[in-house]
Amino acid sequence: MPLVLLIAIAFVFRVAAYLSPSHYIIIPESVALPLSLLGVVFLVCGVWAWRANPSSLTRVFLLYGVGGCIHWGGSIGVGSAGTEMGFLFFYMAATAMGDAALLDLALRYPRTHVRWGRRTMALYLVAILSLIAVPIAPFLPTSVAESLIGIFIGAAFAMSIAGGIVFVVKWFRASGVERRVYYLTPIVVALVVSSILDLLADVGYLPGPPEAWSLTYGFEPVILAWALTRKQKANDFDTAKDE
Repeated sequence: MPLVLLIAIAFVFRVAAYLSPSHYIIIPESVALPLSLLGVVFLVCGVWAWRANPSSLTRVFLLYGVGGCIHWGGSIGVGSAGTEMGFLFFYMAATAMGDAALLDLALRYPRTHVRWGRRTMALYLVAILSLIAVPIAPFLPTSVAESLIGIFIGAAFAMSIAGGIVFVVKWFRASGVERRVYYLTPIVVALVVSSILDLLADVGYLPGPPEAWSLTYGFEPVILAWALTRKQKANDFDTAKDE
């Protein structure tokens, strides 16, 4: 039930953010709808994998999908600056949750059943702190709020990069058979290529608005969901390897 509620909140947030975009996060009108649809892709992929192959791994992936759904397309804009700041902190909490989930997924993959512990919860500390700050965000001085947002963004970005690095390390350490069975090659290609294209767009080496190249991030949830829904083949491989 909590996961279903989280899915509903993510979808409603994404629709509301598209209809009333935030003044703090400026998104070119030409890519506003595509980026919002990118967020929906993240959510759909998360739900698809979770429903097709329920496990602790796909629950983590669902958190990644929910975080991506809220992140891509921006936050909600309202008439009250204080209320909008509250929405912005919730947006940052979801972003941090999604990036933490990517790192969590990378550390767990391809193991299907892993218990949650203190180390796992530590990955989501930034998201938890940001969520706790939502009620007080409207009352914070602008300089303090902006500083906290900068810290949360930096921490979330670091976790996202770390998640990609963990997947790359696992690819290098895996045998050819493991790379094929666990679909590590397409996962790593999607993560690396989308990150490089986004970076090149940000520094002006690619044509068009930089935000348009962020759409390549859509390959990540699709390929990860595809890999997670075919985990039975990997499970059979693990069983044979242990015998």
